[in-house]
Amino acid sequence: KEVMALMLLFDLINFRFHARGTIVEGVGDEVLIGLASTLGLIALVSILYNTQGQRNIHPLQEEHVRVVRDRLGVRREGSDTGANDDPVLPDSPPVTYSTDRRCPVCLTDTKFCTTTNCGHVFCAPCIITYWRYGRWLGAINCPVCRQQVTILFSNFSEEDRALPEAVQHRHDMNEYNRRYSGIPRPWMDYIYDLPTLLHQLFTELFSVGGLVWVLRLRIILCFCAAALYFVSPLDIIPESVFGFLGLLDDVLIILLVLVYVTEMYRRVIANRAEQPM
Repeated sequence: KEVMALMLLFDLINFRFHARGTIVEGVGDEVLIGLASTLGLIALVSILYNTQGQRNIHPLQEEHVRVVRDRLGVRREGSDTGANDDPVLPDSPPVTYSTDRRCPVCLTDTKFCTTTNCGHVFCAPCIITYWRYGRWLGAINCPVCRQQVTILFSNFSEEDRALPEAVQHRHDMNEYNRRYSGIPRPWMDYIYDLPTLLHQLFTELFSVGGLVWVLRLRIILCFCAAALYFVSPLDIIPESVFGFLGLLDDVLIILLVLVYVTEMYRRVIANRAEQPM
C-alpha cells in the first residue's frame, strides 16, 4: 500500500509539473536553474573577493611602499624625526588593506580618495608618489595585488574638492591616465577590471553631470541589445537542442558587451585627461 501511495504521489507531482509547463516558454527549467546557479556563483565569488576583511601589502612591493612613506614623511612612533605634525605609524603597523577607506600606504583615512582599476583605494598623494619615485619602466603595479594599474579614478569627497591641492592631484592623475590608459593588456585583464569599471560607469551613468547623454544612450542601447539577444529564441547555439551548453553563446555575448562598454568608458576617462583643466 505504501508503495502504491508513493507511486500515486509521484504521478501527481509529475502531472502538475508537466501541466504547469516551463517558466519561460521555449527554455527548459533546467537551463534557467543552471543559469541562476552560475550567476549566483559568480556573484558570490565577486562578493567574497571584494569584501575580504584584510589585504596585505604584497611582499614584493614593501620596499616601494617604504620609499613612499619616507618621501611623505610618515614616521614610526617614538622616532626622533623632528616635525611633530608628521603622520605617525605605530611601532608594529598592521600592514593591511581593508574594504574601509583606509589607505594601505600611509595607514590613515584616505585623503583625496583614488581607486585603481583593480579596485584598491589609496590617497592621491600616496599613489602618485608611489608612481613618481618608483623604478617603473611603464605603468605601476598595485601595492596590494601587483596587478598592473592602467587607470586611476578620482573619488574625491566634497571637502577634498574644495581644497587647493585637488587641482594638482587631478592633474597628476590625468597625466598618468594619458600615459597608460591605452596600453595593450592581456585579455584576462579586461575580465579582472570589469567589477571596478562597471561600478564607476554606473555611478556616472545615473549621476547628474556625469557622462554625456549621447554616451549614456549608446550604453543603454548596448545593454538592451544584449538583453534582447538573451531572451530571444534565435540563438547561435539554441538551448532547446543543446540544453545547458546552449547558454554559452548568451554568456559570451553578454561578456563581450560588458567588455565593450567598459572599454568605451575607459576611452572617455582617457579623453578627459587630454583636455586642459
